[in-house]
Amino acid sequence: MRSQKPLVIWFSTPPSQYRRSSSSASRSDPGRQELIDEYFAPGTLVLELPLDNGGTLQVTSHVASEREAPPGAPRGSFQEWRCLRFLSSGGLIQSVTKVVVSPNETLAKMRGYVVPLAYTKSFATVVLAALSAIGAPVAKKKSKEPLRFLCIGLGGGSVPTFFAESLPHCQVDVVELEPTVIHAAKQGMGFAERSNMRVILEDGATFAQRAVREQADDAQEKGIYDAVLVDAYDPVGNVPAPLWRRREGLAEALAAGLLRPRGVVATNFLPHVDLAAPLEAYGDALASRDTGISFSIQVNKAIKADNDLDKFFDSVEGTGNRIALHVCGAPPELADGPLANLEERLLQEAKKVGKATGCLWDMPDLACRGLRTWKTQTKQDINLFTI
Repeated sequence: MRSQKPLVIWFSTPPSQYRRSSSSASRSDPGRQELIDEYFAPGTLVLELPLDNGGTLQVTSHVASEREAPPGAPRGSFQEWRCLRFLSSGGLIQSVTKVVVSPNETLAKMRGYVVPLAYTKSFATVVLAALSAIGAPVAKKKSKEPLRFLCIGLGGGSVPTFFAESLPHCQVDVVELEPTVIHAAKQGMGFAERSNMRVILEDGATFAQRAVREQADDAQEKGIYDAVLVDAYDPVGNVPAPLWRRREGLAEALAAGLLRPRGVVATNFLPHVDLAAPLEAYGDALASRDTGISFSIQVNKAIKADNDLDKFFDSVEGTGNRIALHVCGAPPELADGPLANLEERLLQEAKKVGKATGCLWDMPDLACRGLRTWKTQTKQDINLFTI
């Protein structure tokens, strides 16, 4: 049974000032923003396939200036960019990877440490920093139990691949609704499953509910995943309602134990979306698990604001994108403290995680751009949903 719906009042604190990338960090990053003109330039068609939910998917290859193959690659190998687009959404780039193409191998291989797009960098950064802030063993090379990630939406596979390569003590489950996207990621974008990463063809909300039913004992006792990341869109560019709305699929699964008592749920939203509703849904679902805090960050700003290409990149790839997070198990100094406490902790943990993972981009620079906190005031206790 569920008590009468509580009165929920959402308010936000002003965003913090944007930080800027250091030139030294930028030079060491093979996916740095200065190279965006290479994959925005005309490319060569690799794949073009129809999508089950409407529209067409396209993968193109693009010449990379830094094309020398890594040590150990077969003779004649080289690196290039690969871009994935959904033509139904205007042909905008949805995912970019850097791959190694070898003369005697059919499929290219993704370089998992190269993460070009701003939103994918920010997504990976803030999730890992938030997990580390609540005590998850992100910065440790070994742990008694693996960190478990659920990624809803595959795209080109850059974020789950970064996790799987950078954190050998993690297990990544990726759920993707469109079989064509899985095919394109593997055949065109260099994505490959591995011992600590698997792909499941299923609707994300349906998978989440099935997971808590099939692992009911674990879900009720200790939860299933340390982090749940949603990066999925319908044909017109909206995050499907079952992945963010109250009392629908993902929220119900979160309330039933999909997330561990100390865990993070994060969703990538386009800039026009009001984040109060999804953060209310996540916070409501997890209210009985542990103390929580909801916040959002802004995706990285283009470095050269006066550059026409950067302006185009800014408007389409979307520095306007915002990542909404609810952190369950936040310590009191973060859950009840001022915004400055959260900002400082995210910066500290991002620095620690960046060093531990060998990340080549500046994680602290991205961890709290446009940081905004969201809080609730309730007049009644919130009970768990049941499935």
